[in-house]
Amino acid sequence: MKPPASHPYRHPDDLEVAMDLILTCRTEAPTDPWRPVHDISARLSAQSGISNDARVWVDDHDHPVAFAMI
Repeated sequence: MKPPASHPYRHPDDLEVAMDLILTCRTEAPTDPWRPVHDISARLSAQSGISNDARVWVDDHDHPVAFAMI
């Protein structure tokens, strides 16, 4: 199995994917120190098109497996 591929966050296409990944992680680890999900969603929604501040990783079948934002 090869490592996941990544691409820059693309708004609005990746917004739902990013929110689903964040909510899934918070379900497993509720002590997450990040901002509330609505704040992250608003920050991502304020960006148009491709963002250099966030990335999405996908597996061989193009299913999202990770998200990161700086």
